[in-house]
Amino acid sequence: MIEKNITFKSYKNEDFTNALKISVSANLGWGFELFDLVVYLYVTTTIAPLFFPSSSYIASVLLFLGTLVLGYFARPIGAVFLGHFGDKIGRKSIWLVSLLGMGIATVSMGFLPTYAQVGVLATVLLIALRMSQGFFLAGEWGGGQTIVNENSPQGLRGFFQGYSRGGAALGLIFAVIANEIALYIAPGAAFSTIGWRIMFWFGAIPLAIAILTRYKIRERIVFNAEKP
Repeated sequence: MIEKNITFKSYKNEDFTNALKISVSANLGWGFELFDLVVYLYVTTTIAPLFFPSSSYIASVLLFLGTLVLGYFARPIGAVFLGHFGDKIGRKSIWLVSLLGMGIATVSMGFLPTYAQVGVLATVLLIALRMSQGFFLAGEWGGGQTIVNENSPQGLRGFFQGYSRGGAALGLIFAVIANEIALYIAPGAAFSTIGWRIMFWFGAIPLAIAILTRYKIRERIVFNAEKP
C-alpha cells in the first residue's frame, strides 16, 4: 500500500540522517568514477605514444582509447564477484573495497613506467589498471544503488536514489581542477613528463573525501536480517 501525505518530518532523524550520509557517499563515489574517466581522456593525446608507441600518432591514440573498452569488459566480472560477497559479508564492506580499488588503480597510473623505460610491460600494467577500475566500478555502481535503496526510508527511496546519481558533475569539476593544477605546476613540455602524472595523483583528494564519508555510515538492520 502506498503511504500518502509523506513529509520529511515523518521519519526518525536517525534514519533520515543515515540515509542522507549514504546517498552523499554514493554521490561522491559516482563522481570519483567520472573523475577517473575524464582524467584518462584529458591525458590521452599526451601519453598515448608513451604506452603505445607507433609510427602513426593516430594509431597510438586509438590503441590507448581501446583500453577503455577493456575496462567495460571487466565490469560484469566485478558485478558477479563483488555482488556475491556484498550479499555474504555486507554491503558497506564491499562498497568500501570497491571505492578503494578504484582509487588505488587511478593513483597508481601516475606511477606507471613508460614503454621507453620497461618496454611492453608498461602497456600491460596500464591495461591491468584500466581493467581493475572497471572491475571495482561494478561494485561501486551496483553496491551503491543497493545500499542506498535498503537504507532509505519508505517513501523517500526515489529522492535518495536520484540524489546519489548527482556526482557526475562533481567528478567533472575535480577533473578540471586537476588539469589546471597540473598545467600550472608542469606547463609546456613538462606536462608530458610529470604533469599527466600529477592529474592521476590528484585523485587521492576526492578519494580521501569519499572514504571518510563512507567509513562513517552504518549498515541497516534490513540487510542483517535477510543475508544468507
